[in-house]
Amino acid sequence: MKKISILNFRNIGIDEATELYLPDEGGISLILGENNVGKSNVLEAIAKLGDGGDFTEGDIPEYFHYEDEKEESDKEISVKYEYGETPIIERDDRELEFDGKNYGIWLDDNTTVNCMKIENLDTQDKLKKKLNADVKGGPLYLIVEKGNDEDNKRDALAIISPSAHKKFLCVADDFAHGRGEGVFYCFAIKNYPSGKKPRESIELSKSNLIFFSDQRKDKVASGEALQKYLVEKAYSVKEVKSETAPKKENYIERSMTKQQIEDRAEGKVVKTASGKPAISALVGINATILNMNGAIVDKEGTNAPKVYLYEERVISDEELECKASEIGKSEFFRGFFKAVNIDISLLEQYYSKKSRKQNRLKTVEDSINANQMVELNKLFGKFIEGREDSETYAFTIALEEEKISLIIKKESFGVDLSKQSSGFRALFNFYFGFLYSKDLKRGDIVLMDEPDRPFNACTQINLKTLIRSFGAENGVNFVVSTHSKYFIETRRLEEIKLVVNNDYGDGAIIVNDFSCLSEGEHDSLKRIINAVGGRSLLELIDGKDKIVFVEGITDYNYYTAAFQDYERRVAGGKLENGLLFIPIGGLGLADTYKCTRGANEKPKATSEQEQIKRDLIALSRSIRDQRTILLVDGDYAGECMKTIEDQTKENFIVIMVSEMFDEKDEVLEVEDLFDKDGNYRRYLMQAKYSNMARNFKADAEKKPVFSKTEQERFAKLFGYLLQEV
Repeated sequence: MKKISILNFRNIGIDEATELYLPDEGGISLILGENNVGKSNVLEAIAKLGDGGDFTEGDIPEYFHYEDEKEESDKEISVKYEYGETPIIERDDRELEFDGKNYGIWLDDNTTVNCMKIENLDTQDKLKKKLNADVKGGPLYLIVEKGNDEDNKRDALAIISPSAHKKFLCVADDFAHGRGEGVFYCFAIKNYPSGKKPRESIELSKSNLIFFSDQRKDKVASGEALQKYLVEKAYSVKEVKSETAPKKENYIERSMTKQQIEDRAEGKVVKTASGKPAISALVGINATILNMNGAIVDKEGTNAPKVYLYEERVISDEELECKASEIGKSEFFRGFFKAVNIDISLLEQYYSKKSRKQNRLKTVEDSINANQMVELNKLFGKFIEGREDSETYAFTIALEEEKISLIIKKESFGVDLSKQSSGFRALFNFYFGFLYSKDLKRGDIVLMDEPDRPFNACTQINLKTLIRSFGAENGVNFVVSTHSKYFIETRRLEEIKLVVNNDYGDGAIIVNDFSCLSEGEHDSLKRIINAVGGRSLLELIDGKDKIVFVEGITDYNYYTAAFQDYERRVAGGKLENGLLFIPIGGLGLADTYKCTRGANEKPKATSEQEQIKRDLIALSRSIRDQRTILLVDGDYAGECMKTIEDQTKENFIVIMVSEMFDEKDEVLEVEDLFDKDGNYRRYLMQAKYSNMARNFKADAEKKPVFSKTEQERFAKLFGYLLQEV
């Protein structure tokens, strides 16, 4: 996973760096903690890697206690963002040469016949017209698929059209169709439902594809030159990634010593004995070094991820209207049309034509209002009132000869944006003034300090969903501090990062895995409840779900992912009376006995486990549940807990995973429910143990990851639990 390390920044990471882990796929990380513990300091530390400025004297901790004054002066204050070893492929000048041109495609006979059947068309000309219409108006992604031309065993060029949801496998041939202009010869068409840009592909945002049937009339650019460039680029990337090529960490870092910060504040010339720059940012394969004044010394590798500290940009009423000739210069309309998936360059091209007519403008306007605006109205209806059919607010677009306007209506009457509620304006400004106006890229970080404040409960819930889904779809990490209980989802507890005081009382640390608590604490949600100002677990859960306590966050991720898969297969969605897994902080010191006990030693619970039992019963009572269920592994620690369950099973029930299966199944713990050569084992090789479970759960929400055998094993366990509860 991606990692941010903070050392000696105000009260965060005193003497030893504390780390914040971010999901590789993007999404949201919630920074929780009680008042004045340092949540905002975490965000401001990370902001130093963006536009947060250099370190100042106010960033120096007050917790340095060294007898040696020099030792204290040399103490380092630093923030570092490590984002992996994979090279970031940047767009070069040659790529720009190919954008904005039209490229021709000719379908071979088999592809034409198959495509006509699928599209239910009876002539090649109709097929050509449909394909031309489908791909028009959207970007093209191009990537070389090595050896995918099955007939000739050579490289094929995949041309992906997100608007058509199709991938065209082609080769460029100067003699295709009997002409010498380099038309692409297409030998297969595949569905491409995701619409996402593949890694290492290039993007042609202003180019079009032109499909030919049996006659060619259109003038097109050379596909041969484009393919040659892409093949060269593909194999140069492979060379960079080869095992023999040197690998360097990709990271950004800002670092200074206490003495350097104080000297610069006094206007002194700062020098370093080691020659290391006081401020540095190491990115990509190469390094970008900045001197003490922030000037770039070495300009290589500059396409590192960016860090944004979100500040609301207030969109004025005047910005909702602009001259048609200046639409491309309007920050608001660029973001607006991007948000509703309309290529603004097409509107620019139309308005630049002298032959434009008012009736044609009306046709385009009606189309936008009947399609994109309807979807936008549903989205904001869900945000504001929790339902898509809300008619309180409606957006319409007006295309006139000389100007373009966005009209906001409330209860069918036109209104000014500036006179709407603070919550509506805050949502409008975030959605159009930041989320889609910024050019956010994969790996970027967005910092948000209590963004829930202007909103009601309904909007808070939907805002959190928007942030998480946008981040996951675009690979952007949102780091959000909050006191809102509506941002917390009990089926997404892995999103939570706790800021807590360290054991020495002289600073704070970040707890990424809230099951890893100090010895003697077993309620891993207690700090979360305190952080959002709640009184009990009841405020966070769906009362219809039955709570099943599990040993820790790793088990929580596996069981939650598997149960959501089970729900989709059994009920087509969430079960009305389902299971909710809640992690605790382990089973106590008995964990250390499981590898050392003698063969004849009988399991016996410790006093600490007796306390765990009392704690869990109290937790269950706080949510008005008279029966406490604890699901454990079948190891010695689990056997010890089993000895103290209620004989009548009225109050405290301990279920060992191993009880559900025969001895020949060799199931002792949750990991044994996975196939030995399946997806779980692949994750085991690729990631740390706790992070692996989080990544696995994230993947399970997007695509099938469980084999049939794994589904059967988990179904057997869940069926028993549902019957038991």
